[in-house]
Amino acid sequence: MLRQPPGAAWGMVILVLAGTVTGASAAAAPRFAQTPLVGRVLVVDPGHGGIDGGCVADGYLEKDVVLPVAQELSRLLRAAGARVGLTRNQDMELGHMHPGPGSRYHRDLAMRVAISRRLGPDLQISLHANASRDPRMHGVMVFYQPGRPDSRRVAHWLVEALRDLMPGNQNAALPGDFFVLRQVPYTAVLVELGFLTSAVDRAILVSAEGQARLANALYEALLRYYLEEGRSTELDHHAPRAVGAIPSGRRWKLRRRWGLRAIT
Repeated sequence: MLRQPPGAAWGMVILVLAGTVTGASAAAAPRFAQTPLVGRVLVVDPGHGGIDGGCVADGYLEKDVVLPVAQELSRLLRAAGARVGLTRNQDMELGHMHPGPGSRYHRDLAMRVAISRRLGPDLQISLHANASRDPRMHGVMVFYQPGRPDSRRVAHWLVEALRDLMPGNQNAALPGDFFVLRQVPYTAVLVELGFLTSAVDRAILVSAEGQARLANALYEALLRYYLEEGRSTELDHHAPRAVGAIPSGRRWKLRRRWGLRAIT
């Protein structure tokens, strides 16, 4: 495929930032007078795409699962006042956009990093689906770059929010040395939303309703992260008593104040 100059990708990114993105749910996105996400810049990175289908199980491709989740998540974040960039907003791989050396796979990853760094976000979240030879493995895994405490805290919030929807035996926040995490200087996580090879997880991953619920859980986790980490000027600046632990009374207060929807 013909390579494009580095600048060719930025028009796509600007379109994603400014345009309307349709997601897995047609319901109107919630809007708030002010949330901790107002003015934040976030990059949502749906993995794979185009010739790179990612993992496959029962005829379903990873690339087709993560894109609608990313689109719905970006819609929710923008409605809450954030500025959001998607590394891709359609079924395409990005390797042909990067002029550097290496395999198509490496250029694709390098282009995702280049787009993200160009936008200079507060946070980057990459979305993937997992696979295993053991169909009994299921659940959510969230990876963060070792030595990045902010990324570790985000990972724990995400696992906490997703475990109700994906109560698997692999749920964990784990250190991981991934290119898209290692090559950016800001808070970044990589989320394995579930195992396509698990019939339990797959039922959620491939349905429009399940994808919308996943996006909502991710959104709630990010909102809680900024809220609880003291990044909102309207709230006190105390940290959570334990990473990922939310007292039931506090959870109710968050729902009442910011209009968060239930995960299940």
